Amino acid sequence: MQISKVRQLHVLTRTTTLLALFLLTKSAFAEKLIKAELNTMWQEMSKTIAAGDFVGYRTAFHQDATLVLGEKETSYHIDKAFKRWKSGFDKVKSGQHKVKVEFRFSKRIYDHSTAHETGMYYHELVDEHGDKTVHYVNLEALSMKVNGKWRVVMEYQKSTGNYEQWASLDVLE
Repeated sequence: MQISKVRQLHVLTRTTTLLALFLLTKSAFAEKLIKAELNTMWQEMSKTIAAGDFVGYRTAFHQDATLVLGEKETSYHIDKAFKRWKSGFDKVKSGQHKVKVEFRFSKRIYDHSTAHETGMYYHELVDEHGDKTVHYVNLEALSMKVNGKWRVVMEYQKSTGNYEQWASLDVLE
């Protein structure tokens, strides 16, 4: 009888260990998958901006998203921002301007349906005269997964950044 209990305990221990390993592996895989999905969202946003795809960029945001501008101490519905940005998108789409935008992050907190990310974006514009302007902006964003797609709910453009801050952040994979 004693041997049987020892054997049961041994089987239970092995099963528990295997289950724990399985759950840890599954969790690590899920975390990598979520990070990859978020990276894809930001990379797609960069592509839509570079293409002057106004509608495509708008779909990256939740319908009730908010834009917060830290240096201007204001916030408003994202539709107001898109009204301001429309002419810039049209100039890119027509070829008058060339734009490059990249995102990098220093801190990312997320689960399967929500994300808070802290980092920066780099914005480079070449106008119709060939003049180039570059901006580095400190950024926070809240995103939600809605119907299987990540959507930005709040974009907080905190403050102007610089190249040194930008260079210290990892490039999206």
